[in-house]
Amino acid sequence: MIQKETKLLPYDNTGVKFLKCINIQYKHKLYGSVGDLLGVVITKFKLKKKLLKKKIYFGLVIAVKKKIFRQDGIYVKCDTNRVVLLNPTNLQFLGTRIYGPIFKEVQHVVEGKKKIVKFNKIVSLSKKTI
Repeated sequence: MIQKETKLLPYDNTGVKFLKCINIQYKHKLYGSVGDLLGVVITKFKLKKKLLKKKIYFGLVIAVKKKIFRQDGIYVKCDTNRVVLLNPTNLQFLGTRIYGPIFKEVQHVVEGKKKIVKFNKIVSLSKKTI
């Protein structure tokens, strides 16, 4: 569960060391989970590429520390909260690699009663889907 002012670590090769969550993109939620979009700001980075320090980016949550219950009776948990950076204008992935596995809840986003497939590029770039 990711709230406002949470410090996050990115798991892609964009050159960013630390991120800070400033808002969750859904109005009815107080915290973010797997597959949610967050508004993030870069607080520290390694390389000066095209990314700016005070600009707002989107972050997609690919794994969380909190236990997630699935319908088949399995609990899934990760060591850290994992986020990848997206472009704020068209939600394109900014990196070229994703380090480590991602949860399969990223692939199918539920809006209402429909399952919508989003972020196919991020799923295809990951090494493993748990």
